[in-house]
Amino acid sequence: MTVKASTSISLAAAEGHEKIVQLLLEANQLTGPVAEKWITTIKLKQAVAEGNEMFVRELLKRGADMCITNLLGGNLLHEASEQGHIAMVSLLLGLGVDIEAT
Repeated sequence: MTVKASTSISLAAAEGHEKIVQLLLEANQLTGPVAEKWITTIKLKQAVAEGNEMFVRELLKRGADMCITNLLGGNLLHEASEQGHIAMVSLLLGLGVDIEAT
């Protein structure tokens, strides 16, 4: 996989564009655990935005990347805060999401 492909997948994942990530994974012939990690990371971002604590815990068990950031540098903690999910903020802090990360 090229650096450009990796960056494209990262950007699409950070913005929650699951179908674009799937297309890029297929174009780069990425399957199995690598592809699964990207998909679970997208779902993690969506679960945080929705305040779904149970799903967040499950996705992290499956290897989702809790350090993902969006195009502006916002992380999962920023997403939960923006959505007003107090319990999610507490959960993410407890899981070790860096409060200073951008």
